[in-house]
Amino acid sequence: MTLARKVTAPAWGEFVIVDVVTGQVVGSGSLARKRGPWEVSFQLRWQCCGNGFALEAVQLIRDWFFRHTNEDLLIATTQQANATCRRLLVRAGAVLAGTFEQYQVVQERYEFQRPCVRVI
Repeated sequence: MTLARKVTAPAWGEFVIVDVVTGQVVGSGSLARKRGPWEVSFQLRWQCCGNGFALEAVQLIRDWFFRHTNEDLLIATTQQANATCRRLLVRAGAVLAGTFEQYQVVQERYEFQRPCVRVI
């Protein structure tokens, strides 16, 4: 899988998710300030779910974000009922930071922290 900047709308923080085997666009990802800190989000075509695209995309977007900004925090939110997304975020390195209610549904906030670099 590869991650590429959107060509049709080259705004900062907008990406397309491309299957490198087929060359097809399988989804999109973005970085935006929705709730204060920068937030990563992604969408996949339903027929592409379950192939590891989402995990790899979140990891690539996270890494891109920390490489291109001085920010120390990146968040992601998902509905508490979405166990698949919650597991994905943990596998991608996020830590559950709390819950809140939005749209009459309990949401969970996950946080990615800038990796610490040890100098030896």
